[in-house]
Amino acid sequence: MPTPFVVEDLCCVLFVLAKYNCRQLFLDRDCIGLDTALFLLVQSSPPSRRPTEVMARSLLGIVSLLSIPAGMFAPEQTPLPSCYTTFGLAKVTPVIETYANNPDIVLWGIRLLRNLATRDAVARDQVNRSGIEHILSSLAKHRGAPALRVSILELIYVAFTTNYTRLNQVDELSTMVLNCVTLLLLDHEDHHAVQVLALQNLVTASQHGAYRYLGINGWLTAIVW
Repeated sequence: MPTPFVVEDLCCVLFVLAKYNCRQLFLDRDCIGLDTALFLLVQSSPPSRRPTEVMARSLLGIVSLLSIPAGMFAPEQTPLPSCYTTFGLAKVTPVIETYANNPDIVLWGIRLLRNLATRDAVARDQVNRSGIEHILSSLAKHRGAPALRVSILELIYVAFTTNYTRLNQVDELSTMVLNCVTLLLLDHEDHHAVQVLALQNLVTASQHGAYRYLGINGWLTAIVW
């Protein structure tokens, strides 16, 4: 029986392979490698089998990297491996919450959900129904790396521009998510990418009448002045 340290090292090696152009290794034979990584990632019972932080980071990194389409194709033009959606993306949310104190794990988790929501309608629906708004709102309370904030805002923008295009759907938008966007906008005044994405989200929300949740007009007035 391999020791936990051996398994951790193996996961790190597999992560490097996934990162440096060995993705086919995981996608051959009906994506058995990717399927195994997803399975190991969400093991939580018994607690002794729960992935360590090192394992969780490597496994989330693997499944996130493999969610990026190969080559120069647009995301929507490349079929998503079916094991992502049959696996059930709601299982990823508790993983991110479990390791919320590790910024690397959270960043890979958010990237995974963002990539899948961008590429596939079924995955997008699963992402938006998995309680992700709770994660986004709690993460916004912590000051951290702008790269994480950019990924959060990109994920919110995907939700805004795909699932909430009808006026009667705007009520489904969590106030927490909109507060998250506003907080990131004000908290990263000197980071151009965060500012642009935050404003895109606020503009999109205001087009749906969602400004009533936040008083977006007031925030925009404060920013201008």
